[in-house]
Order: sequence, then C-alpha cells, then structure tokens
Amino acid sequence: MGVATTYKIPYRSFMAFPIGLTVLVILGVVGCQITPLEIIQKDPYPISSNLEIQIRRAAMNASSAETARLFSSAARLLSTHNGTQQTKSIIARVKNDPALFSRLSRSDRFEVELIDLELKYLSTNPRYKNDLIKQLEVLTPTTLVQEISALELAAQIRISMVDHVGAVRTLVRLSTYPGVDEKQLAERIWSSIKKIPLGYSATLARNADTEDEFAWWDLATKFLNPLTPTLQQRGWDVWRSANPTHLANKQPPSETSNRPDEPRTIALLLPQNGPLAEASRAIRDGFVAAYWSTQLTDEFEAHRQQKILVYDTFGNTMADVVSRAQADGAQILLGPLSKSNVQSMSTLKTAIPTIALNRVNPTLQPKRTEARGPNGRIPQLSLAVEDEAVELAKRISNEGSTRIIVFRDRTSWSNRAYAAFAASISNSVEIVSLTTFDDLKDVTNAVGRALDIDASLMRHTNVQRLVRREIEFVPRRRSDIHAVVGLVGSREYASLVAALDFHFGSDIPLFATSAAVRSDVPIKKKNGTRFVALPLTLFSFRLRHDLENAFPVAKQNPSFYALGIDAYRLANQFERLMAGVSIPATTGNLKLSRNNLIQRVPAWGQITNNSRIARPLSIVD
Repeated sequence: MGVATTYKIPYRSFMAFPIGLTVLVILGVVGCQITPLEIIQKDPYPISSNLEIQIRRAAMNASSAETARLFSSAARLLSTHNGTQQTKSIIARVKNDPALFSRLSRSDRFEVELIDLELKYLSTNPRYKNDLIKQLEVLTPTTLVQEISALELAAQIRISMVDHVGAVRTLVRLSTYPGVDEKQLAERIWSSIKKIPLGYSATLARNADTEDEFAWWDLATKFLNPLTPTLQQRGWDVWRSANPTHLANKQPPSETSNRPDEPRTIALLLPQNGPLAEASRAIRDGFVAAYWSTQLTDEFEAHRQQKILVYDTFGNTMADVVSRAQADGAQILLGPLSKSNVQSMSTLKTAIPTIALNRVNPTLQPKRTEARGPNGRIPQLSLAVEDEAVELAKRISNEGSTRIIVFRDRTSWSNRAYAAFAASISNSVEIVSLTTFDDLKDVTNAVGRALDIDASLMRHTNVQRLVRREIEFVPRRRSDIHAVVGLVGSREYASLVAALDFHFGSDIPLFATSAAVRSDVPIKKKNGTRFVALPLTLFSFRLRHDLENAFPVAKQNPSFYALGIDAYRLANQFERLMAGVSIPATTGNLKLSRNNLIQRVPAWGQITNNSRIARPLSIVD
C-alpha cells in the first residue's frame, strides 16, 4: 500500500545487521523451509513499506537471535511472491507455539502482535476492521517507538474505515510525540478535517478530549465556515493569536497562504418566469442571504462590498444575457439553471469565469470552447442525485457488505441514481435483487419477492402436499442480505419500511437518499435508517437560522437555498475551486472533477426516534 511513516526517530543502520544472521535467514528458520533467493518471484502488489520497516526494526531490537531470525525472515518475505501469506504463516507459528511465544520478551510479544494486526489490516474485510482497533487498544507498548507505531496503524485503519473523526483524534495524539514529522502530520490532520461535513466541527470542539484537539476543530470552524477568503483570513488571524504554540500555527494549512481575489461584481443568470422560476427564486434568496451574512459581521467596514446583478434568462438568448453582463462589468457569472441554457452557454466565447447551476451530460458538451474550465468546459454545480448514489455505494462498499438488495421507483431521478450507484459499487458487492416499484399497493408483495418469501411459501406448499395435512407455518425471508438500499421517494420509503417489518426484515440495515426521508413529509421512518443529506439540514449554522427567519419556506424546502449559498461561496473561492481544492460547503464537500462536474459529497444522517440526526463519519459508531 505504501503509506508513508510520520516519524523520524533514527534506527540503527541496517548495514550493521550481522552477516551470519543473513545467511541463517536464507537457509531457514525454526524448521520453516525458506525459498532459495535465486528463484524468489517479486510480488506485483508490494506490501506497505511501513510494515517492512516495522518488522526490520523488531529484528534489530529482538531480545534473542532466535526471535531476530523470525522477524528477519518475515521482513524478507514481504517482497516475494505471495509474501503476505508466507509472512502470516511465520507470525502465526510464533503465536500458536506456547513454548516459543512464552520465551519472547514483552517488547517482542508486542512486535509480533502489532505485525499480526497490520497484516490483518492489509487483507481483512472492511466490516471487521473495528475489531482490529479494539485489539490494538489492548496492546501494551514498551517503548516510545512502539507507541508511535501503534498510533500510526490506528490512524491508517480509521482512515480506511472513513472514520475521519477518529483519525483526527489519533493523529493529534501522535503529534504530541517527540521526533515526529510535524509537517506531514499537520497535512494529514487537515486532510481528514476537510472530509468532515461543514458545521460538524463546532460539535466536535465541544466534545474534544484535549486542548490540542479542541484547537484543531476550532480552526476548522473559524476558517472553513466563513464564505469568503477575507472572512476566512480574519478567522485565521483570530485563531493564530489564541494558539501561538499549536502545531497548525507552525505548520499552517496551505489554504491560509492561498487567498483568492474576490470578485467585485457578480452576475446571477436565472429565469424569473417559467417552470424553473420557483427554484430560481430560492437560489437567488439563498445567494442574497449568504451575501448579507458576510456584510453584517462585526468588522463590516473591513469587508469589501460587492455588486450583485441579476439577469433574466427566460425568453432571452444566452448570448444576449452574457453580453449584457459583460458590458455591466461582471467578473463572474453564476448560472444558467436550465440544462438547455447550460449547453448553449458552453458554446459562447467569453473569458468571464462561470459556474453553471445545473449538470449536463459531458458527452453533450463541445469538445473545445473558450469557456472557463481547465479543459475548456464550464464548472457545473448542481444537486444531482447521482452524487448521493455514489456516496451510498462507497459507504456500503467500505463497510464490507457483499450481498444487497436495491429498490427504486419509476421516476427518472431514481433511474439515474441507480445507474450511478451500480457504476460505483465495489466489485465485491453483489446486487442480488433489483426491484422497481410500479404501484404503492404492490410494495409489500414486491418486497416479499425480493426477500424470497415466495420460495418459502413454495416450500411450505410442497411439504403440505407430501404430508397431506395442514402445517402451522411462518414464512422465512432469506438471511444472506447485508443491506437494503432505497432509491425512492418518501411515500415509497414509508411503504418499504412497512413491508420490511411485515416480512421480518426490519433488522436489515437500510440506506436511503435524502428524498426518502424528507423532514417536511410526516411519515413513519425506520429507526436506524442511514441516509445522505445536505449539511445545511443536519447541522446548526447561524446562516441557517438567519435564512429560515428571512424565508420561512426554506425550513421545509432548503435544497435550492443551499445551492444559492454555495454559489456565493464558490464565486468568492473560484481560484481554489479551479485548483482542485476540496471546499466544505452547505450542500456537501465540493471538489472539481476532471470532466468539470463539481462533485458533491453529502453528509450522513440517521433516523432516531423518527427524527433525522447527524451521524458521525464512522462505520462503527
């Protein structure tokens, strides 16, 4: 895997390793036949360099020549064909031989256990990685270097589990040790912090275990929450003055030195009439709320006022609208909203930076234009359900589920969601059943068929036929399903929940898109349902409070208001967006992809007592 180490504690030179011991390694160890060196085949998938360093260090510090030979053989085998399995065999032989294991020193026992856990980490199913963390926590290091090695492995496991909160806490602990690579650790901590949804850092700060951890979450709140680089810089200055000796002060995030220019004049290209008028007004109002939130700060006079222009795209050609905006001095264009206008926009030759507010198929875009993206295309920000489906697929894959059933309905968005989900799910995950709901009245039967209730009924019928009498019977669902995925609306979700309960499937984990569990739809929700949603709807923001006070309808239908807020955010951080920097935002964590779609990673929530609550980014919480 090749994960770099984060410490720089010097070890004794490998060149000083006894020559005689090297000969013993080649000939064999503890009765184990070792492949002659000249016929060793290199593994096309090399093992983590961290693990090899760890094992070689254990060999040099071993308390006996016998133990040193074991560790040395394990290290040498890592680079050979099927090296992982052979190394596992050596470690297993040590652990399973009570006489040998009892002769090891406490330090050597720790090394054996740690190597065993790292080997398991490299090969285990993701659903069992939490067990590795538990095993790691009970080990007792005997040296400073061993403590560092254990924390490093814990951080790697947590990151692979998508537990970025746990990773940050582990890396913060690691940063307190002498001799660590502070620059690399600061970068890794900040990288995990930026994968956490916007708005969550304030909660994490309140629950921090140490002052160092609190300061990291406080930095995230003060620097990432503000909408503009000017206000971010102000937050950074306040944080630095309060934390003069903190690691992030000595090794600051790269964004703090990359302050983009903010546009003085912003143009919104939105339809004021027609079928998209309602969505357009919500985007405009969200944008305006974001703008005024930056102007009504305590240091109002220090922040430049911006000029906001709004152009009606309904009934006007994009060429005319863009020409007027350009003549009025617009420095960035936000819009258009309709897909047809986005396609028209992409053919225009203008150098004004632009962010479209809808997504079109990349194949429908011109191959080469004078538009604003690095490959000649316009960056496209949207609330596409495909982003939610991709995140569902990633989470299910990361959790190690291997057999799932999927339900969708006849809507076009549900079909698009399934296409994105199926394209993103791991090859190790089998979709054993795909069911499309055609009629709400038939959902119970459709779910029963997906759970093989029909097969159970058929078995019952066959048995009754054989014994020629009535038999008391309760249908049994299939028991090999790890998860259910609902790419459906709220009414279909409610029927799905009832059907799962009816067919004894309420214990199967249920994943859903945001449309299934809308807060404004009064339906009974399945306790434990995990869903993806806009961070704006799950976390407490001052801007959210102000928005809902000014526009009460935003509380029931927040999506397009959030899109307007993030349009303002990206307009002011356009240079970072184009540089590929990930930007936590109210619609999700945003990052520009190679095809100029702005990919959106939504936040995770969970149904608890029929209410939507935010759910930490750990697969084991």
